[in-house]
Amino acid sequence: PFEWRAAEGFTNGRQIGLRAIDLSAFSEEKLARISELIHPDNLRAMLRSPQPPIDNQVGRQYKRAQTLWGSRAATGSISEEAQEREKHMAGEIRRLMEEGDKRKILHIGGWEHLLPASRGKSLYERLEDLKPRRLLLTDEG
Repeated sequence: PFEWRAAEGFTNGRQIGLRAIDLSAFSEEKLARISELIHPDNLRAMLRSPQPPIDNQVGRQYKRAQTLWGSRAATGSISEEAQEREKHMAGEIRRLMEEGDKRKILHIGGWEHLLPASRGKSLYERLEDLKPRRLLLTDEG
């Protein structure tokens, strides 16, 4: 995925460790449907449907993330499958913090993991005691 390629590109040539911390079973399940998703009929339908330019799509996602991060209101429930992923990733981040003598850790991933949830706990909520900082690629410093 994009996040992995970006992180890999950033760490190349630097003395920075890189670890995959998500559950691979989740990705494998999604990838099992790839032949359906890239079926020629689906691709033709996608090409026929009007899409806003990618810059507009990304800009809307950034604005949505900033708005939701700025709100203290819970944004919804997290499925059991997502709960398992959030718990696993939080555990991996905590383990890496302990192994690294509490040095800084950078987690690159989807902004949705960093929202408060009305049911269950998001990755951000599971790590709040570590005082994580949420940033978008457009943020300064």
